[in-house]
Formats: sequence, C-alpha cells, structure tokens
Amino acid sequence: MERVVVLAELYWIGHYETQMKLFVGMILKWGWGVIVLCPEPQIMECWVNDNLPEHKERFYSSHFAAGKNKCFMEYINIWRRLQNCILTVERKTAWQVDIVLLTWLDGLLPNTLWQSLVIRKCFMKYPWVGIYFLPRLYRSDVEMHWLKRIRRIERNKVIFTALNCRGIGVLDEDCYIGLVKELGRKHVFLLPDVTDEQLTEGAINRVWEIRQRGMGRPIIGLIGVLSPRKGVLNFLRAVAVMDSSQVFFVLAGRLVEEEYAPEEREEIKKLLNLGQNENCYFNLEYISDATILNSLVDACDILYLVYEKFYYSSGLLTKAAVFKKLVIVSKKYSMGKRVAEYKLGVTVAEGNLLETVEAITYLLDDDNRNTLLGSAEFDRYHAFHRLSVLEQTLYQMLKL
Repeated sequence: MERVVVLAELYWIGHYETQMKLFVGMILKWGWGVIVLCPEPQIMECWVNDNLPEHKERFYSSHFAAGKNKCFMEYINIWRRLQNCILTVERKTAWQVDIVLLTWLDGLLPNTLWQSLVIRKCFMKYPWVGIYFLPRLYRSDVEMHWLKRIRRIERNKVIFTALNCRGIGVLDEDCYIGLVKELGRKHVFLLPDVTDEQLTEGAINRVWEIRQRGMGRPIIGLIGVLSPRKGVLNFLRAVAVMDSSQVFFVLAGRLVEEEYAPEEREEIKKLLNLGQNENCYFNLEYISDATILNSLVDACDILYLVYEKFYYSSGLLTKAAVFKKLVIVSKKYSMGKRVAEYKLGVTVAEGNLLETVEAITYLLDDDNRNTLLGSAEFDRYHAFHRLSVLEQTLYQMLKL
C-alpha cells in the first residue's frame, strides 16, 4: 500500500455517516489503506464488504466515540483515546499510519487554553489534517464579544499551529479568508460542500408517490435532522395558515425533541396534528439511507432552508443544485449569500413568519417560479460543489 490513512469521527447522525462513506470510497480507490475509527465500525465494515469488496483487504474499522462522561479533562481524554486507538490498530493490522483525517475537527477543539497546550505537547504524535465545519469565530458577521472571540481563536491556534497539524479544511469561503490570515503559511483548504447524488429505483417510486399525493400542487419540503435551528416551528406555522388547495408540504427526518423547550414541543405536537390532512406528508423518522433523502428532495419543487443562526454551508443547498430545486433560505451568512449570488431562490429574515408566508405565496405562482428557474445558476454552483473537486482537494490534504 502506498499510504495508510486514519479517518476519525466522534459522531454518527445526520451527515456524518454519509460523509464517511464518501471519503472511504474515494481513498480505497486510490489504492491506499483506510482505517476508520467511529461509533459504528460494523456499519462501515458491512458497507465496504457490500459496495467495495475488491478493496476490503485494505480496510479496517474500530470503535471510537465522544463518550458520555463530561469532565474538566474532556478534550484531553478524547485526544488520548484517539491516539491509543490508532496505536492499537497499528499493532493489530501491522500497518503504519501515515496521516490522520479528523472528519469533524469541531468536536475535538478544547474549550480551555490549558487543554490545548497539553494536547499539543502530549497527544496526537501522528501527522493530521482536519475538517472544520463550523468556524464561526472567523466570520466577521457573527455577533460575539471581541474578548471571547480572541480567547477562542488563541485556543484553536495552539492546536492548528502544532507541528503535526498539516492543514485545515473549511467549507465556508468567508471563514477560509479569515483562517488564511490567522494561520499564515499553514495549509488551509476550501472544500466543496458535496452530497450523495444517487437516486435508486425504489427512491424514484417514492418521488412518484409523493407527487401523486401532491395532485399537481407545488411541493415544499423541509428535510433532514429536524433540530430547532432548522426552523421547524415556523415551517409548521406556515403550513397551518396556507390554503391547503394551493400547496403540498413535506416534513421528513428525525425530530430532535430533546433540543426543544417544553412549550415548543407542545406547539409542534399541536401543529403536527393540524397538519395531518390532504396537503401534508409528515415522516419524523431518521433517514439513514441517502437515496431516500434524495428522493424526498427530488419530489419537492421548493426546499425550505430557513435555518436560524446557521452561519455555514449546507449539503442540502448542493442537493438543490443537483436536482434543480428552488430554495427559501435565511438572509445573510453563507447560504443567504450563495443563494443571492447564484440566483437559487429567495431569502427571508430568519424567524419571520410573515416573510416566510409571503415567500411561499410568491413561489406558488407558476410564472414566478418559472422565471426564477430560468435564471438560476444551478450548474455553476454545482461546478465547484461536486465530488470530483472534493476528491482532488482531499488528495492534496492527505498527501501533506
């Protein structure tokens, strides 16, 4: 094997599993060895055996997760466990690790300076690169006390400037500029926000089923992990006030009830009951199969992405470009700027129900929708946010 790469992931919900499969598929096809450390190693082993059997001799997976016990040494313990996991796997496989990819670097960044200093000195003796998904510290449009921002940036800088840190990848062009200024010569990579783009025959049948239920009405969907920041409440409030003969709504994905306040859970329950009629498709189960999620996206005419205090990119914006769907997004920040630049839909103020209803009403008009579709630059957006660009950039990162 030319090279052995460790992919380390702390979590396993939402995009984490999909991302891991994308990375593993790419790297194995390069002829390299891949070690996956994640909360569900059996899932990855089965997936490789089923989808890439010709490469299974160069694949190994083992358990690694965040852990439930929080303590003052939480992040030191995570890095220590990670290093011990790698050492154990090296002994078991007789492979020598060349580089480690931290696929969710955010989850490993300490919340105190002293932990950063200890980690830098004592742990992660392997060369590593990391993908930093939510680097809001480096966005000038994120409200934060200046002293708090400086302290957090200094904590991160201790980790990022460590000798064995070979580079950082980000998906947000504004944060990329900030990190380049902060880290100087350290490698910083701008990554495309890619997504699984497959539609299976079973998925196509689901598209047909939802469109049949829509009965020719425009279909608006909120799809994915339904946490509070996804704007679920305002979506359901809009469902309640819209004329059911004019529009069909899709709400699909796991509702993260524990993240909502008690009064919010009660309102959601009432709104869901109100919505169980002829103009709604509600399925609040976790979507584990990317092709099922793609089928739900493809069934919609408009994607609802009016997220709250969400400063970053989203793979659903890439799916919208792939399947040529208009979007409604929050103004400002990364998604709002991209939608405006590429003319992918309309923007509204986050949390503003009136603007949301007005945007939906505007998009229900066939002429308005067709005009926007005619000017939307889906292909230009997808030209960068595609798998081939990710593969090139990932290769550059892992060869450092």
